[in-house]
Amino acid sequence: SFWLAETLGTKVSAISISPKQIDHAKKLALTRDQRGLVEFSIRDYTETRFPDNYFDVVWAQESIPHAQDKEQFLREAYRVLKKGGRLITADYFIGRESKNDEEKALMKNFMDSWAMPTLVTPQTFVTLAEKTGFMATHYDTTKLAEPSLRRLKHTCHAFRPLAFLLRRAGLRNKINDANMMSGIWGHEAMQKGLWKHGMIYAEK
Repeated sequence: SFWLAETLGTKVSAISISPKQIDHAKKLALTRDQRGLVEFSIRDYTETRFPDNYFDVVWAQESIPHAQDKEQFLREAYRVLKKGGRLITADYFIGRESKNDEEKALMKNFMDSWAMPTLVTPQTFVTLAEKTGFMATHYDTTKLAEPSLRRLKHTCHAFRPLAFLLRRAGLRNKINDANMMSGIWGHEAMQKGLWKHGMIYAEK
């Protein structure tokens, strides 16, 4: 949000369902947003309460997998966009179906650790977007995302001994451990082609 405001002079309305995230963002805005171009509010992206035909662009960055109902998000994005407005989402998508129990367990661990209830294929998301009224196109960005996932994997491996000691000391729990392991699970699942990173560009 700050990058868009500082670089392009764009007015941004950024939302999250997490009060902690919004509180942190508002404090940061006091030092970063000198022109008052960015506002933060607690809202659900499937029911934002923004007016109809309000925005030029809806940008969802690696957030839609957290929605159980992708079509509900798409309908809301369509509603708040002006005619000719654009939806851009960079996200995680199913690459192929799991072939065995080991692959299913790997994907479940990865998705649960990142609180992603469901993933869909890029083609399914495009179909849902077109059903909503958008004209949509998918771009595979897996190769662009892979270096960051590789760095995350190495970081997770490096901190595993410390995490184990902290768990033994009662300073970490299963959720903390799963979140740390997510980088390892995610990279392995991506290498197996079980999920891919992609960008959807859609116009109203």
